[in-house]
Amino acid sequence: DCAVLSGKAVVDLTKANATTSMTLTPDGIGTDGKVILTLKFNDADKDKSASKGLKYVAGLYNKIDGTLVEGTETIAAELVSNGDFSPEDDIAKGLYTFKVTITAEDGTGPWYYSDDIYVEGNRITSKEINLKCT
Repeated sequence: DCAVLSGKAVVDLTKANATTSMTLTPDGIGTDGKVILTLKFNDADKDKSASKGLKYVAGLYNKIDGTLVEGTETIAAELVSNGDFSPEDDIAKGLYTFKVTITAEDGTGPWYYSDDIYVEGNRITSKEINLKCT
């Protein structure tokens, strides 16, 4: 195993004799992270659930092979009622695909939302996502 440290800084080198230094530490390397995504549902789409039976399924998937990350799938009422996707378990650091699939009983759809998410060790990955059925 090999740890890679990276950093970023903005330096003003327009001043004479300007110097800068940066210290990178291994804090957080090798630890898991947390994911907290807030899903905002379009009110008109939420109303469709009574007439069309919309079903929402959200999950975090392995970016390479597409398999579901254990224990991350959340279904329908849980998502619509509180709008949060936040697995209880910590997630191993790495690159994942977050995907929401919306289907309707009347045969329309499915609709998809997906985005790549990088989970950093010892950090919380959070984002607000607006969902819409079109």
